[in-house]
Amino acid sequence: MKKHKPRLRLVGQHYGLWRVIDRAPNKPGIPGSRWVCKCICGAVRDVNAGSLRSGASKSCGCLRRARTISACTRHGYSPRRKPSPIYNAWKNLRARCFRKNHPEFRYYGGRGIFCCASWSISFEIFLANVGQGWRPGLTLGRINNSDGYHRGNVRWMTPEEQQRPEHRRPNGTAKHDEAEQPF
Repeated sequence: MKKHKPRLRLVGQHYGLWRVIDRAPNKPGIPGSRWVCKCICGAVRDVNAGSLRSGASKSCGCLRRARTISACTRHGYSPRRKPSPIYNAWKNLRARCFRKNHPEFRYYGGRGIFCCASWSISFEIFLANVGQGWRPGLTLGRINNSDGYHRGNVRWMTPEEQQRPEHRRPNGTAKHDEAEQPF
């Protein structure tokens, strides 16, 4: 005599981010019962009962994406497609101070203008020190144009403020310390 397995009753139960909605039709050649499940993100899929109950399937894939984004994101200012103006300002000030092939290097690193060590290695520290005052139309400028980029010597300025005599290059031409992309 053949024993019958008791039927699983999974409707309404939660497994990871899945909520079981209904039983799905069995697929030929695929063992085990399948269930229609809805993920918290709204995706609906047929999921194998064994995968649900063992924890092998926790979501439609949105959980993996969220964990990857969380692990790879430190501050949220440099997304892949369009970095923020604050991030661009930090990137460009480092390039002007340290990259000899940068077109503006001679006016910065070439004449001894550097950024402080903590800013050169950490955007988070730079952001904590100066990032909060930024708004559209402002660029990063140095208060004392002969001194480097460090806390206490930089602030967000308008282009007009940066064209004042104390912000002129040694050759007398006006140039403001801006990120290469317009804000």
